[in-house]
Amino acid sequence: MRDRLPEMSDIHAFLLVAEELSFRKAADRLLIDQSVLSRRIRNFEERIGFSLFFRTTRDVVLTEPGRVMLSRLKPMFGELGHLLADARSVAEGTTGRLRMAYMSFAATRLMPHYVKQFSAAHPKVSLELNYMPTMQQKIAIEREEIDVGLMLGPVDHPDLDSLIVAEEQMTFVARHDHPLVRRSEITMQDVALCPLVLGDTQEWELFRKILERPFKANGLKLSVAYQASNAMGIMGLVVGGLGATIFVESIEAILPVGLVARPIADCRDPVTTVLCWKRGQASPALRHLLGIARPGSKLKQRKS
Repeated sequence: MRDRLPEMSDIHAFLLVAEELSFRKAADRLLIDQSVLSRRIRNFEERIGFSLFFRTTRDVVLTEPGRVMLSRLKPMFGELGHLLADARSVAEGTTGRLRMAYMSFAATRLMPHYVKQFSAAHPKVSLELNYMPTMQQKIAIEREEIDVGLMLGPVDHPDLDSLIVAEEQMTFVARHDHPLVRRSEITMQDVALCPLVLGDTQEWELFRKILERPFKANGLKLSVAYQASNAMGIMGLVVGGLGATIFVESIEAILPVGLVARPIADCRDPVTTVLCWKRGQASPALRHLLGIARPGSKLKQRKS
């Protein structure tokens, strides 16, 4: 019997009696009868094999083992209270962390918007941001290295859940003096005849497939002059006059000086952005983020 660990209720009762040095006052705080508390302490002492209190008709005094127990248990019990409070705040999503990855298209509008809204509503939650292409995000989610990703969609995977948060049209981006930007309308045929700067097939594999699909459907092949691994490299080459590029409409918000964006009139295939996470593992913090995202989900970016 002495090998059994004491129950939390026994420890709590002992601490109250030790604090009050009165079974009556401790019983009042526990909202139980004094005789019930006395039996609980007696059973506790029998279980651990030594007395905790000297009892007289007038006084309750801690034994030496009782003083040792009190000196060790009181800070431990206080720390347990802090631990439970911390765990409760994590469970409620008011503290903790949320690891979010994002790809290039999300960096221009969606990611900053979500960071601003989430941080304002939940300032004690650490929001960790990490740039990753879509395919790397999916792997990172499955490995539980990130909690949620802003990636190209749609996502059809048995282990992943997703929410569509934006659908944008492709846009033609070039220098202000490019011949096509002076036209009243730019078509896919026009774009296919231009030297282009695109993301490479390693980092931009999925977007390249999405991008090429409508052109192939119309019997057109893109002319790729240069490839770069990131958006800054792509835009730098375009600014340098080495070709035009195709991006999504939200790029207009951060276009470098000297570049302009124009819609591709006959290209109606949308580029979908989703929030994606591991099925069944939406933490409280992630649920707060999804609550922010849902009102604006499936937002259409096409301008009138």
